[in-house]
Amino acid sequence: MLRALKSFLGLRPTGVSVARIEPEDRAAALRKIIGKCPICQKELDGHGSYQLATVVAEGPVSPGLTRIRELISRGDFSEAGKHREWKADGDIREFRALRCTSGEIALLDIFYRFKIWSEDVVQGVQRLGQSQGADLDSFVGGRWETL
Repeated sequence: MLRALKSFLGLRPTGVSVARIEPEDRAAALRKIIGKCPICQKELDGHGSYQLATVVAEGPVSPGLTRIRELISRGDFSEAGKHREWKADGDIREFRALRCTSGEIALLDIFYRFKIWSEDVVQGVQRLGQSQGADLDSFVGGRWETL
């Protein structure tokens, strides 16, 4: 009802939507957080990126974080990819795949802090072996985002 009234009055929603973030802006933000490729040590131009999973950061050890790490260590990327936890006023841990221009793949553990003026950081990097990298690449398919 309120939405219809606002529409009738010509008022538009003023909230920010992640859907409105352009891919180029997201790529620029990720390049700033990640820095150089942990595999080839070069700039990230031409590298691929894919958000595998997110979890609310409730400390260094939480059930969600433990579960995602277990799934990744087993190579169960399909199940790990179902985890999309988010909290508007909380810290977030993101597991993001990074495909180097060499074809190798690394998993990044990125910590996004809610607190204002804090910096988002890559907390860990795991280079995947050839077999596990191929499995992840197959799971992602054509969904890689170019950085």
